[in-house]
Amino acid sequence: MKIDVTHELATLNGAYTRRGLRHRSLRDFDVGASSMLGVALLERSTSPDHWEVHDGGDELLFVVGGRIGVEICRADGPSDWQTISSGQCLVIPRGVAHAVIVLEEAAVVFVTPREGSRSWQAADVTQSPQPLEASPS
Repeated sequence: MKIDVTHELATLNGAYTRRGLRHRSLRDFDVGASSMLGVALLERSTSPDHWEVHDGGDELLFVVGGRIGVEICRADGPSDWQTISSGQCLVIPRGVAHAVIVLEEAAVVFVTPREGSRSWQAADVTQSPQPLEASPS
């Protein structure tokens, strides 16, 4: 199946919106577990207030344009920051908490598990980004 990512990004006006994020799932597919392919337009943000973890598998973020920062909170050490620019991708391992900061408005293609995902706001004390065990590869 051919997907025109440029067209999908250009037509996100009516898509699901969550605080500076417009995204749409494009296709479900099976890579041993149910996953989804999608696109997102992210507006500039100043702090990582939305955290998530995917227990159902790894997540792939491919930055088509712009620049994002990703805070990764692992059980085996301090938080790690990665800056991902246009043309670069990042694989976030299964079970690792992470949050995104938009450094420049960004267009992102993502592959994420359909099931086993959790998210929370940084202000939610009951779900603060505690280091999580990464599943063995």
